[in-house]
Amino acid sequence: MLASLLLASLVFAPPSDAQLQKLVDKWFAASPEQRSSISAEFAPFDVVDAKTCAKWLPKFIDLARKGDKLDLAAGTHYLYDEKKKRGKYIVQGKGDKALVFGLHGGGAGVGDAGSAQSGLGGALGKAGAVVIYPEVLEKTEYGWGEDDTVKFVLELLERAKRTRDFDCNRIYVTGHSMGGYGTWTIGARFADRFAGLAAFAGAATPYFEPGDTTKTKVIGIQDGILPNLRNVPLFVYQSLDDQNVPPWSNIFAAKELKRLQQEHGGFEFVYEEVDGRGHDFPAKGPGPGIEWAMKHTRETRPKKILWQPTYSWKRQFYWLAWEKPEIGALVHVEITGDNTIAITTKAKALDGFSLLLDDRLVDLTRDVVVTVNGTQVWKGVGERRLTTLLETAAANADADLAFPVRIRW
Repeated sequence: MLASLLLASLVFAPPSDAQLQKLVDKWFAASPEQRSSISAEFAPFDVVDAKTCAKWLPKFIDLARKGDKLDLAAGTHYLYDEKKKRGKYIVQGKGDKALVFGLHGGGAGVGDAGSAQSGLGGALGKAGAVVIYPEVLEKTEYGWGEDDTVKFVLELLERAKRTRDFDCNRIYVTGHSMGGYGTWTIGARFADRFAGLAAFAGAATPYFEPGDTTKTKVIGIQDGILPNLRNVPLFVYQSLDDQNVPPWSNIFAAKELKRLQQEHGGFEFVYEEVDGRGHDFPAKGPGPGIEWAMKHTRETRPKKILWQPTYSWKRQFYWLAWEKPEIGALVHVEITGDNTIAITTKAKALDGFSLLLDDRLVDLTRDVVVTVNGTQVWKGVGERRLTTLLETAAANADADLAFPVRIRW
């Protein structure tokens, strides 16, 4: 009997740090398709304690930030092809640890990163931040909403994090005209990445009342924007006589944000409405709005989240994960004081949905209860797993979006 116990202890003894590091290195070097089989090799020692998670998380983040870097020298660069001038971006400022994306205006066939630097550069030059001015890959009316351009902006963000030790809780987006639209759109749909937004003379895409030829009767805003803004502060500027971006969308959106604020809490925003400025910046320039946005740091562990997915490839939003997100389905998730997580949704199914947790969100020493539309679907003590921490750290290269516990049902 004693011999059997000794043998078992030898077989299932956790590896040394050096052995585990070798396995972690192997996982990071593998392709996404190979990683699941390598994760299985962690099984005998996958469940760990909080101390082990704290020890390994910085190592996982360091490994996640290996790979392609970004040229952050002041001036103009091309991420994809310099000869074809594809993937253009301009860098300004040395800054401290804050990073700002300045989005240009334009439309079908027009718009360039230089115009964003001209309009925003003076104010952002005083912000003590590194500023990246990307240029849309396709110059369409909704250039910042095109999938390739959205992925381009995110790639700039990821490479910037690999290049310099930016504070991931101090990343911001601002823009004018179409760039204001981009601020609304990218800022909301990826709200878990940003600390604050400032949109000038640009609005989210509205839906108009059927038959409204005047384009003044707004009845809704494009999916994935208003609900997702609950936990990221937003500054919005609109002049009533703006002929390029008429005020109806922003007026409607401001009212809806106020309603959502009263209903759900959160939704911190400032709506500055003036008249007589046309399509120009505020009389005092963009500085005050940008300064307001940059006073905020990212909230990484909100106890309440509203998420309306827009992209099939955007599978994590704060501490929510959804392998096959139902596009346009609104999910409302809230942690209550009794260690209960309540999910409310009209989604057809929550296939592949899971909750990513740590000690900052719930008491992991007690049962966590999960309900969906009032029905209990899970109850138990969440297990901290190295593989969960590893996978979430690798997905975002962001310690505040990495979690050791995943709850599925």
